[in-house]
Amino acid sequence: MMEVRVATVDDATIMGEIHYYTWLSTYSRLIDQGFLKSHSIQKSTHYFQSIQCINHLVGIINNQVIGFIGYGPSREESLPNYGEITGLYILKAYQQQGYGKILLQEALTVLTKMGYSQYYLWILAENQGAMHFYEQNGFCHDGQTKQHLLGKPVIERRYLRKELYGPNN
Repeated sequence: MMEVRVATVDDATIMGEIHYYTWLSTYSRLIDQGFLKSHSIQKSTHYFQSIQCINHLVGIINNQVIGFIGYGPSREESLPNYGEITGLYILKAYQQQGYGKILLQEALTVLTKMGYSQYYLWILAENQGAMHFYEQNGFCHDGQTKQHLLGKPVIERRYLRKELYGPNN
């Protein structure tokens, strides 16, 4: 059974490691190799330390953090009343076992408690696995895309989810 709790700054190192290793395993064929090689565990750890792991939940199995999810208020001007999922990362050995779904549901619960009943996220257009995962969990592509520079231009697709019953409905 996986325990889920709010991340603390003490989790920054393990979150940095998970972030780095999942980027390598997930994006090695999807983004520019030079850009991917410019990343490091230290850079990822520094990022999580700098934000003090705020608005993140961690998943724990046998006292070990195996993944995390980021969430928060929308950063999109066009979606001011939405909550955002900013990233979901799970070590490869624990993927496709339902842990991502648990973390996603917990983050959506937190966002709902924050007053949101609509949610969104961005996915690399080449990441078929992520698109399938989020579609299976109630998200759908709304037709919006944007170009993002990850060493070379990549396309991201925006996915939305609305609750049938929520605080704003």
